[in-house]
Amino acid sequence: MPVLSVPRLCCACASLPGTPGGFVGDGYARLRWTARTGCRRTPQPPPLPWLLSGPVPRGATRWFDGPARESTRWVHVEALLAPPLVFTGLLAALWTWKCAMMVIFQNKIIYMPGLPPGTRREEIGDYSHDCRGVVWQYERLHSEDGTSLAIAVASSSPTLSLSQTPETHIYILYFQARGTGSSFAYTMACVSYRGYWKSSGRPSENGINMDAVSAWKWASDTHARLYPSGNSCRTRPVLILWGQSIGAGFATNLAATVATRGDLAWGTSQHLLPVHAVILETPFLSIRAMLKALYPQKWLPYRHLWPFLRNQLDSAANLEVIARPNGTSHQPAKFLLVIAEKDELVPRHHAEELQKRCERLGLPVERHIVRGAYHNEASARRDGQVAIANFIRGRAQADQAREARES
Repeated sequence: MPVLSVPRLCCACASLPGTPGGFVGDGYARLRWTARTGCRRTPQPPPLPWLLSGPVPRGATRWFDGPARESTRWVHVEALLAPPLVFTGLLAALWTWKCAMMVIFQNKIIYMPGLPPGTRREEIGDYSHDCRGVVWQYERLHSEDGTSLAIAVASSSPTLSLSQTPETHIYILYFQARGTGSSFAYTMACVSYRGYWKSSGRPSENGINMDAVSAWKWASDTHARLYPSGNSCRTRPVLILWGQSIGAGFATNLAATVATRGDLAWGTSQHLLPVHAVILETPFLSIRAMLKALYPQKWLPYRHLWPFLRNQLDSAANLEVIARPNGTSHQPAKFLLVIAEKDELVPRHHAEELQKRCERLGLPVERHIVRGAYHNEASARRDGQVAIANFIRGRAQADQAREARES
C-alpha cells in the first residue's frame, strides 16, 4: 500500500549563511517536504512481458518523486483467455457432436421412415375416394435378404382372358406419386421400402436396393403368370422405373443393376424384364452433392462429412453403368427428367448436369419443367401428370413400332 512519510525539518536549513539562529527570512522555518510512494505486493508468478504496463523486474518496487501515481498492475493470462477458450471449446464440442450424430444416424436423417406420424397404420381403403375409380390392391413380397415388404398394386385390367390379351403390358415400378382403354394394359406397383408403411426392417441404401431388385423380379414373375409361354398371342412387356427425389436414386440404382445382367433378352428361361424407360422426378446427382447444396458455406463441417457416408445414391455414376454395352440387343433405357420450377430443396443444375451426362453418354433423354411447382408438387400438378403420361404412352408406342419392324 502507498506510504507517505511524516514532514520533517531539514537540518541543512539551520546552517544557511546570513540567517540568525540558522533560520531564513522572516523567521519562518523553511521546511523541505519529501514524499515517497511505493508499491508493496504479494509475490506472484511473473506474467508475460507484453501484458505489463511497464518493464518492471520481478520483486522490484517503482519509486516516484512528487505526487502519488497509479501503481503498476499485473495482468494474468488465465483471466484474459478463459472466456474465449471456453466459448471456442463449447462451439467445437457442439460441432463435433452434431457431425457425429449426422454420421451415426444418417439413415434416419435421410429416409425418415416415421414421418409423417401415423403412416404405418394407414390402409389403402383410407384413400379410395381419391383414386378416381382405380382399384389398388395390397400385396406382400420378400426382399433378397428375407425382409417382408408391402406393395400397392393398381392395374387397368385386373382380370385378363385370352380373348382380351393386349399387345403390350406396361409395368411401372414407383419408388416413393400416380394412372387410361387401348391396346395397352397397365400395372403400377408402389414399393414400400423396408421400415415404411407395413414393411419390416430398417431403411438403408443396401437394403432398399435389395427391395428394388425384389420388386423387379415380382414384375417379371407377374408378367410370366399373366401371359404363360404357351399363349399364342405373346404380349410384350414394357418396364418403366419411376423415382421421385430419393426414389430417383434408387431407380437409377436398379437400372444400373439390371444393365449389368446379360440374361435379359425377353424369351429366356428366367423371364427377367429389361428396363425400357426411367422417369426421374426432381432428381439429384448424389448424396454428396446434396450435402454441398444444403450446406454451401465452406467453413461449416457438415459438407466435409462425405467420406463417412454409407448412402451414396449416385445417379451420375449410375448413368455410366447404364450406358455400357451389356452384350444384349436390348436398346438403352430412355430417360425423362421432371423438374419442379420452384424446387426449394434440389438445385436446378443437378437435373441439368444429369441431362448433359445422358447426352454425352448417348442415352436418350427428355426434360420437362413443371411451372410453378415446388419439390413435392411436380407430379401432383396437371402439367407434370400430362408430361409423364405422354412419355409412358410414347415409350410403349415406340416399343410396339420397333417390334413391328423386327417382325
